Amino acid sequence: MGVGQGRPVRPSKGLGGKGGGQGPNNAGVPSQGYATAPTAMPWDSLSTAQGGMAERNYGNSLAGIASNEDFERRRIGLGAGYENNPYSQASLLQRQREIGNRGTINRAGNQLYAGSTVNRLGTVERGYNEGRYNLEQSLAAKEAGWGQQRQEAEAKQQEAQLAAQEGALERAANEAPAPAPVGGGGQQQQQHKRRKNKKGK
Repeated sequence: MGVGQGRPVRPSKGLGGKGGGQGPNNAGVPSQGYATAPTAMPWDSLSTAQGGMAERNYGNSLAGIASNEDFERRRIGLGAGYENNPYSQASLLQRQREIGNRGTINRAGNQLYAGSTVNRLGTVERGYNEGRYNLEQSLAAKEAGWGQQRQEAEAKQQEAQLAAQEGALERAANEAPAPAPVGGGGQQQQQHKRRKNKKGK
């Protein structure tokens, strides 16, 4: 059997070989690597400042909405953590209910179970239920408004951030150097002119 027969052919691993090996000069470098363009946003001081201002404005808007929400919830007195406010509208409504029931019972005397007493107690209860319902409706409308305000603040912040990024890209494009001629045309023209000058001499 001759030399090389029956043996698998192996790709060359020499310097600059095309077999995909890693010789001394291309160790750790993929044999088929492709250059990729950078995708990061160019750093821009003005864009950075505008983005920071957008974030601060957004934070201030959220803080203002939260402050108004807390004030209104305390004033109305509905919801977890707000029902114990003795000066809220809900607490006032409850005291009116208790005073109305107590006054009706005191005036009834021996007629506690009379129809007139039951009617007065029913009137007090209906007044309380209507007042409670109105407070709940008012709070629901305010909650919807707070949600809308938060969405508007977020949209405004996103628009400001996008405008800052677009401004950075535009400034980077305007400040970029002009691209060099493709194919080295300028250098070839200079060499052609030098050859013509030599022939003329």
